[in-house]
Amino acid sequence: MKSEISDPLPSAHDDQQGAVQASAGISALTSEAYRDTAFIMPFFRHDQADTLSLTFQFSHKRKLGSPLDGIHIHYIAMVNPAAIENVYFSYSYSWQTEGGEFPLLASWTNGNATLPIGTTDAFKNKLFSIVTNIAAPANETTSSILLFRITRLGTDPLDTYDTDKATPPGTSAANLGLQYFDCHFITDRRGSVSEFA
Repeated sequence: MKSEISDPLPSAHDDQQGAVQASAGISALTSEAYRDTAFIMPFFRHDQADTLSLTFQFSHKRKLGSPLDGIHIHYIAMVNPAAIENVYFSYSYSWQTEGGEFPLLASWTNGNATLPIGTTDAFKNKLFSIVTNIAAPANETTSSILLFRITRLGTDPLDTYDTDKATPPGTSAANLGLQYFDCHFITDRRGSVSEFA
């Protein structure tokens, strides 16, 4: 005899990594070996506008209707600046509900985020909240998708992470290594129906 487990669990937090699609052409991230290893890592460059698009389809244990804690970048700064310097991002996000059309631009939420790079941050695994408290759509289902687009505005005056080197004024050392993005959410049930004999 099979039995289904469907009782609710106490609320807890979990996280979900998003599937990443890099833009093409000049907005594409650079991929290169990390330091003296053969490990390939994508980089947000310091001297151009690099863009990523991410898709978050959450675990079925997510508490529907609950706000998301936010989207975080896990990154590695490639050089220590002499004083704190900033990486400047623009972002936008929207939800696509199950059976719904891809959202038009006018419905997306837009914002900016400034990531400070400290004088001892180089080569460390660090994280930063790009955006917090994302409201869920009223008609959210377990198959709703959060769409997220982010650009490092490397040519913007507010992006000062170029290490202040005189020749040239900013080098590839001021790139930001990208490990992944994740999004925290509240759970209230098991991820799928479990059956056992």
